[in-house]
Amino acid sequence: MITAFALVRNLTSGATDLRFQEFRLWEIRQGCPDRLANARAVFPGAYFDDWIYERDYPGIPARAGCAPSGFGRIPDDVEDALLLLRLFKPGDLAFASAAVRESNGKVSKQYPYRAISDLVGASPFPYELDEGECAPWDAFARDLMASPSWESTWFGVARRFFLYGGGKEFNPYSDEVDRIVDYMIALEAALVPERDFVSRRLRERAARILQANGQADPGTIALMRDCYGVRSTIAHGGALSDDQRTLVRTKRQAFEAAVRQILAATLRTLPAGDHEHQQALAARYDISDDVRVAKLVEDFRAIKTNDAKAQAVQSLAGQAKPPQMEPNGFSSARTPQKN
Repeated sequence: MITAFALVRNLTSGATDLRFQEFRLWEIRQGCPDRLANARAVFPGAYFDDWIYERDYPGIPARAGCAPSGFGRIPDDVEDALLLLRLFKPGDLAFASAAVRESNGKVSKQYPYRAISDLVGASPFPYELDEGECAPWDAFARDLMASPSWESTWFGVARRFFLYGGGKEFNPYSDEVDRIVDYMIALEAALVPERDFVSRRLRERAARILQANGQADPGTIALMRDCYGVRSTIAHGGALSDDQRTLVRTKRQAFEAAVRQILAATLRTLPAGDHEHQQALAARYDISDDVRVAKLVEDFRAIKTNDAKAQAVQSLAGQAKPPQMEPNGFSSARTPQKN
C-alpha cells in the first residue's frame, strides 16, 4: 500500500474526520496524542489544529507523459484535491507540505513549490467544511474533472495562477493584496485570449457565462471592473487609493466567490481547443465597432502634435477602401433618398 499525505492548514470543521470518495481529511485535535504522533511521523512540524490529507493507493498510478517524481500521478492527485477544494468554496485553505509513504515505510517529501508550500500562516478567513458537504464536493469534483477542458492549455494556465494566488497572504490593511493579480491572470487565461480591451472583455464575458450557468449577479461587471483596477494599480507599481483599499476590505468575500464561480463555469461551458475556445468567447461578447471608434478617437486626442495627428489621418485615409463601382459606373454606396 502506498499512501499520499498533505499537511493541511486553515481548515475548520465541526467534525474531526471528513471522508470523501477517494481520500480523507482528519484533524490533529487536542486530546488525541496518537493523531499528533501519526502526523509527525510524516510531517515533524505538524501541530494541533492542523489537518492531514490522506489517500491510499494499491500501487503507483500511471501518469500520462513523464513522471519525474517516481510516484506516477500521485503528486497531481494531491494538487487536484487542493485545487478542487479551493474552487468549491472560498477560504484560505493551504497544503503546507506533501509526502508519500511507501509500503516499506519509507517517507519521501515533495519539494515545496508555489502551490504547496509551508510559507502559509494562520488566516482570519479559514476554510469551513462540514461532514455534510463531502458528498456534494465529490459530485462537484467529478463534474469539473469530466470536462474536456480540464486538460486544456488555457485552463492549465488558469489553474496555476489560481493556486498561486490562493497560497498568498491576503491582508488589505497592509496592502498585501497581490492575490488579486494572480486571480486576474487566471481569469484572463480563461476569458480573454485577445490582447486588447482586456478588462472590458473579462467583465462582460464573466457576467454572461455566470448568467448562462444560472448564477447571474448584476454586480459582477462592476466588481470585476473595480478589482481589475486594483490589479492594474499593483502591476504598474502604483499605490492603492483609499477607494481601492475600501473595496478590497469590504468586497473580499464577494470577489473570492465570484472568481471561483467564473472558473468553474468556464470549465463547464467552454471548449478545450484554443481556436474553439476563442470563438466561443467571442460569441458571448466581442468588442463592437462603436467601442473601437470611441477608443480610436480617445487615442487620437492624446496625440500631442498637429503634425503627428495629420500623419495619423493620412495613414488612416490611405487604408480606407474606395467604394465599389457597379458595372454601370455608379458607386454601390447607397445615398439617402429624398422624401
